[in-house]
Amino acid sequence: MRVGCNLLTRADDPRFVQAAAGAVRSLVESDLRQYNPFVLVTTQGPRCTDFYQWQVDLRAVWTNLDMIDVPASCSFAEGRNSGYTFMGMGKFDLLLEFDNDNLFPNYWFEPMLRFLESHPRAGLVSPGTIMAEKWELCDTPTVRIDYEGMHYTDMLWRVNKEARLCRAAYAGRTGRVRYPPVLKRSQCLQEVGLYDEGFRGGSWEDWDECVRVAAGGWETWTCLDSFVFHWTAWERTVQGNWAGGNDDADQVANRNRFFDKWPEAAEFMAAYMESRHGLFSIYNEG
Repeated sequence: MRVGCNLLTRADDPRFVQAAAGAVRSLVESDLRQYNPFVLVTTQGPRCTDFYQWQVDLRAVWTNLDMIDVPASCSFAEGRNSGYTFMGMGKFDLLLEFDNDNLFPNYWFEPMLRFLESHPRAGLVSPGTIMAEKWELCDTPTVRIDYEGMHYTDMLWRVNKEARLCRAAYAGRTGRVRYPPVLKRSQCLQEVGLYDEGFRGGSWEDWDECVRVAAGGWETWTCLDSFVFHWTAWERTVQGNWAGGNDDADQVANRNRFFDKWPEAAEFMAAYMESRHGLFSIYNEG
């Protein structure tokens, strides 16, 4: 089983590179490690003072790793596509797309692999998401926790604890795919193509991919036998407008582009949003 991992991150702030280091470290310390995954880190924009030491530290953690740079003006779609093109999709059976605000528990990949084996037309599969938020998501009250100063070991211990509870609570359940992270069959991407680079900033390109995957005869799923942490509140408050900007104008332009391409997708989108209920475990105090 050949697995390629595609991470896109800004590099102009020490917080971004530190977060990316934690994401990569947790990934290669997880049960994915036995498959010797190739990890590509695509950095965007100018480099902070810690960048070069960060490069050295990352390569010390995992040797099967490479790095490329893309301009600050790149959209999410352009940055991700640059990574997939550099990696060479045909070299891998599976492609993992993840962010610098993901943390992987020790055990998450094997349930995903079993799910793919039992669903041969699953093109995109995401794990369940453990989230830290500062607002309400759907109808679930959430609590914002300040993790910025927490040591990696302590944070990963909490992620592992919560992931075990979630796997027990949601075992056997499924839902619509959710980004990030998402595991993609290389064959599926080669058939339907990479992200549409007409989407600006960082929105709607993932939903467009889901529709194209479905139109190509593939399936999209969330496997709730596996859970991964996504630090969304940190992403949206600390990172702000990233990947070329993600302001209101981009959101409107991307939404219009999506529905111009897929006028019949309103029903799909309604089902997608409804399916987000129940897919999340929320960190609470204690």
